[in-house]
Amino acid sequence: PEGLSDACWQEPWYVAGRGLQVFSRCGSWALSALLSGGGAAADNQLAAELRMVLMDLGPTFVKVGQFLSSRVDLLAPPYIAELRLLTDRVRPFPREVAAASLSKEWQELGSTAYSEVIREGGLPDKPVAAASLCQVYRLDLDSVGQVAVKIQRPEIRPLICTDLFLLRILAGMAG
Repeated sequence: PEGLSDACWQEPWYVAGRGLQVFSRCGSWALSALLSGGGAAADNQLAAELRMVLMDLGPTFVKVGQFLSSRVDLLAPPYIAELRLLTDRVRPFPREVAAASLSKEWQELGSTAYSEVIREGGLPDKPVAAASLCQVYRLDLDSVGQVAVKIQRPEIRPLICTDLFLLRILAGMAG
């Protein structure tokens, strides 16, 4: 935890900007929830909006939503249903970004497999699955047959570190 704090204090403007982004997105949703007036239709709409807010905020908040989806003791059924969608229906990142990441990683490892991927037509247009931390592509390579390749979301480490730092501050304020 101390290393996390030290790293985040090295980039105070990034942390402040991210904090503002998180606060504004969550605050806007909370204000909508307060003004909704309740009812089943409002709950369904708010639950869907919450899922979208968490997806927009990125992997850390998708994980928070996944955790909350298992808390039937805390949330109403519409929220549980919407947040459960975060386990396997997260918005994928662009194929081109995935291909660039795969190329860089495999070349750094000295792997010749990426040249085979290119010969076979590159990555498919759509991943088999997109999750909070990565997405998965199914490839059929002549040398090894069918394989699943997980590609980590771009720039995930600094984002998660910053989000954890912010959540830690919030937890300290609440506790």
